[in-house]
Amino acid sequence: MLFYVISFILLLGPLVFIHEFGHYIFAKLFNVRVDTFSMGFGPKIFKKKWGETEYCLSIVPLGGYVKLFGQDPTEEVPPHLKKRSLNYLEPWKRFLVFVAGPLFNFLFAIFIFSFMMVLGEPHRAAVLERVVPGTAAYNAGLRSGDVITAIEESEGKPYSKERSVITKFEDIINVVTASPNKRLVFRFKRDKSQKQVDITPVPSPGYTIYGEPTMLGEITGLFETGRSTVVGVSDPKSLAARSGFKTGFEIVTLNGAKVKSWEELEERVLKLQHLAATEFEFGVIPKDLSYWVNPDSKHTSDIPSQFIKLPAHSLADLGLHSSELFVSNFVKASPAEKAGLKPGDRIVSLNKKELLSFQELRDSVQKVAETESTLHLQYERDGKLLTAQIEPTVQTMNDPVGHEIKQFMIGIYPLFIPSEPITFIERILNPFRLTIEAWTRALDLSGKTFVSIKKLFFRQVSVGTLGGPLLIGKLAGDSMSRGFNPFLKVMALISISLAIFNVLPIPILDGGHIFLLFVEVLRGKPFGIKQTEMVQQVGLSLIVLLLVVVLFNDFSRVGIPAIRQMLQ
Repeated sequence: MLFYVISFILLLGPLVFIHEFGHYIFAKLFNVRVDTFSMGFGPKIFKKKWGETEYCLSIVPLGGYVKLFGQDPTEEVPPHLKKRSLNYLEPWKRFLVFVAGPLFNFLFAIFIFSFMMVLGEPHRAAVLERVVPGTAAYNAGLRSGDVITAIEESEGKPYSKERSVITKFEDIINVVTASPNKRLVFRFKRDKSQKQVDITPVPSPGYTIYGEPTMLGEITGLFETGRSTVVGVSDPKSLAARSGFKTGFEIVTLNGAKVKSWEELEERVLKLQHLAATEFEFGVIPKDLSYWVNPDSKHTSDIPSQFIKLPAHSLADLGLHSSELFVSNFVKASPAEKAGLKPGDRIVSLNKKELLSFQELRDSVQKVAETESTLHLQYERDGKLLTAQIEPTVQTMNDPVGHEIKQFMIGIYPLFIPSEPITFIERILNPFRLTIEAWTRALDLSGKTFVSIKKLFFRQVSVGTLGGPLLIGKLAGDSMSRGFNPFLKVMALISISLAIFNVLPIPILDGGHIFLLFVEVLRGKPFGIKQTEMVQQVGLSLIVLLLVVVLFNDFSRVGIPAIRQMLQ
């Protein structure tokens, strides 16, 4: 919890400071007296007066404010101080003071994007680290390790107006999801040769970036992350078990060559068999199940490696399996545990359908449980195949865009350890390209934000998609836990969102002040005190209503799941 609070402050604090500094610096530029510069709202925990301005740090870190002399229409302004008063400035100068806060947030987002690109952005390479046998991707001809270089429509035309060249895995996802029922040509490298296959993504229910229900393209069997070389051994009579292999051992070499993933290990085994090898020498680190289940055990000193020799048979014939479908632990009082499963069991099939990945197990549980109340799960323990009848639990929750969904679960934690991803660092050092790219990203985000607001206004998307401080805090904490770069991306997104939100023509916001200023210019005179107070009350009511909505959404999407997790 403390981590999320600190992340929230680190994310929002600079954005609030930049926003208020924009108002502050333009007020100073036009010789307007700045009475207060406050970070936060509510009771002040620190204040110091330098010159004519009091600088404050307040207890509620949800924003800030700059109090300008003469901004309050009820405030008396002595004749000799009119030149220092905001409301006596020329309209164009007041416009710049009002718009400076959102403008600085927008420019700050551009700075963040530029900084990220100079620093270098990590990306997953366009490598299919895992292609599951028997799936659409595998049947089409794709294999683990293929490097995708381009995706085109089958007519030979580029996928879009942009180049069809693929450099990142996210490019693959973007093309596939945008192409339901479109026949695509995948061009890729395999073993230094160029190949291509045709695949048609099947439609799958999903949501647009605005939260609207839509059909997205999907190619089953494609995984951006491979499996580690941690093994599972479920038969004590197997060759592997009798030679010393145990669940949790990590294979690091095979016949002297390093292996970094289970997929690479499988490929290496096939090549050695093709070369008529008679013996495999596995270099292993002898870790046990508790090493992977208990995080504290990973801080122990390095475990020395050892070598185990086995006949050159397939991994399955040797009794070696990926640890992915081995049970590591259970959700407290889970249906699977009640049905008799134990840590170390290997999941084999569900309702007589063989399972090849934990993702397939999750999807199958969800699909079958929607029509059947009892699932038949087959698993292996000590070399024996056993069957358990499990009644899954159902949990009602909200998805990321606020739609209510039912999630069926059997409460198993797998011993799934992903392999080290294949990544690369992309840097842009050319100042012209850097400027264009940073502005392009900022303008693209701004455009999408305005479209989101339009869709909300015309009720094309639900207000349930809105988020407030709890969601921002969760985004801040989650992104910070993934690294500095994801945190900066979220900061840029929130900075642009603050900029656009503040220019909306809602009284008491910067956009409301700008709107009233335009009306004043058209009327040829400012609003009266009563009119201004009435408009501000309307604006305050709208903001309070919005706050109630976002807090309700936050509690539903973030608060309740967090409470459930703590209780578990």
